[in-house]
Amino acid sequence: MSAIFRSIREALTFMWENGIWKSLHMKDAPWLIQFGKYGMCGVLATIIHNVTFFWLSSSILPAFESAGLGNTERAWRIVYNNLLAFIPSNFFVYFANLALVFTGGRHHRILEFIFFTVVNLIAMIPALVLAWYAAASGAETPYAQIIFIVCAAMMNFVCRKFFVFKG
Repeated sequence: MSAIFRSIREALTFMWENGIWKSLHMKDAPWLIQFGKYGMCGVLATIIHNVTFFWLSSSILPAFESAGLGNTERAWRIVYNNLLAFIPSNFFVYFANLALVFTGGRHHRILEFIFFTVVNLIAMIPALVLAWYAAASGAETPYAQIIFIVCAAMMNFVCRKFFVFKG
């Protein structure tokens, strides 16, 4: 049996033995359940981030093509709006990951939050650069935002797993 099927069987057995709800709250769950919970936290944080981003981009600091901006100015506004949207999404995803996925304690809680935030910001740098470049090159704002999301998500899991939390 392949490793993937073994992992799926392990996760399903764990959930069968402990119940779905309890399995979601157990931090010693198999890696597949942990990754699923991490993904769920990430999806919710992404929703919070993008609701904030699109609200800012359509109201306070317009960043859509309809605002009549040049591509470079629109690209910078996409960067600014993503940085502002980072604040509520970072708070949410930290506390959600702490509650459901990772075990705190490698560092003092304040230091842990600072490391978590720094890791998140570091992961944002290439994401912001790629989103800026896409928008400056003429990509529509939603496409630039998709590039931002994919790039930032790929970098965050490994950094959080091995640098911020115990496991």
